[in-house]
Amino acid sequence: MKALILKENSVIKKILLTLLFLGISLGLPQTLHFMPIGNLGRVLLPINFSVILASMILGVPTGLFLGIASPLFSHLFFGMPTMMILPILMTECIFFGVISGYLKNKIPNKFVVVILTLVLGLAMSFLVLFIGQIYFTNPNVMLLAGLVKSGVPGMVLQILLIPILVDKLNNYIK
Repeated sequence: MKALILKENSVIKKILLTLLFLGISLGLPQTLHFMPIGNLGRVLLPINFSVILASMILGVPTGLFLGIASPLFSHLFFGMPTMMILPILMTECIFFGVISGYLKNKIPNKFVVVILTLVLGLAMSFLVLFIGQIYFTNPNVMLLAGLVKSGVPGMVLQILLIPILVDKLNNYIK
């Protein structure tokens, strides 16, 4: 009976799935911090991963919500990302969530969607943060470039895994 209610009420289903992805976006980085390999959070980009994945399954509103909530709650509950990185990560996640949610119905190839999401999202984030730094302080292009460079392995994993996971999860969810 409960499964029937969940299937019929897509709003409840979407809310529950959004909360599940929020939990993943909070739990996955913490799990990576316990690994003795170094700073895997900066390398594998687990919050970005979960935001893009959720947005490609649930759409733009979920991507936007998780783009804001995931970094913010992670900072409030766990102190990571630090206050210096929080606006950068939040800006990236918002762009990633909106772009991937929008492109998922426009472009049939999910690998292309993830690649375009990363390229456009990083370009937009870089532009917004660069303008913000010019306005508030001296621009630090090297900080932004360094953050992107350290996350290349995570971006490669996103390109390889997210399209496969989207297909598998969409089949399971429906």
